Amino acid sequence: MKLYEISDLFSELFDQLESYDTWEPQKNGDGDYIDEEGELIAHPSQYISDMRKELKEAWFESLTLLEEDFDEKAVNISLYIKSLEAEAEAIKHEKQKLEARQKAKERRAQSLREYLIESMKKVKRKKIDQPRVSVSLKQNPESTEIKCEKEFIEWAQSHDHDDFLRYSTPEIRKTAVKAALKSGAELPSYVKLVRTMSIIIK
Repeated sequence: MKLYEISDLFSELFDQLESYDTWEPQKNGDGDYIDEEGELIAHPSQYISDMRKELKEAWFESLTLLEEDFDEKAVNISLYIKSLEAEAEAIKHEKQKLEARQKAKERRAQSLREYLIESMKKVKRKKIDQPRVSVSLKQNPESTEIKCEKEFIEWAQSHDHDDFLRYSTPEIRKTAVKAALKSGAELPSYVKLVRTMSIIIK
């Protein structure tokens, strides 16, 4: 049985419990209480009291068994969650190490590329053709170089050159919105404070 199915059974059990306090046996055509075999009940009040007690005892036994089954499944799921999170953390750590190695290799390759370009330019070689590798210098298209980007942005803004700039899409500062909501500020109805649940697994 799956965890959500056990949760549904919990709900059904608690719904049943509410009905036990008002439980009564069936009645015959004359309005007298009868038992499951259809026989008249000699002492209805005592019978009803005893049956309600038995129903509650049986309910409690069912609840105990269900709780044990629920706990076992919840424990297994929690252990699996911990295992997945540990694997995810290990992958994240390995990913960070690989990214660091990747960037170091890329920087080293770029440094050697620039060194080779300068060296070939010095000896006036435009091409080296060997069996294992072919190397040639190529004139790249013109590119824009701006050494002081902050100063250029200030210059463009002060000289009405927004066409030289790209502005990012505005982002909501949710911390500020939260503070406004808590202070009682009037905001659109679709903005509200919510409290979610989390689970702690140790």
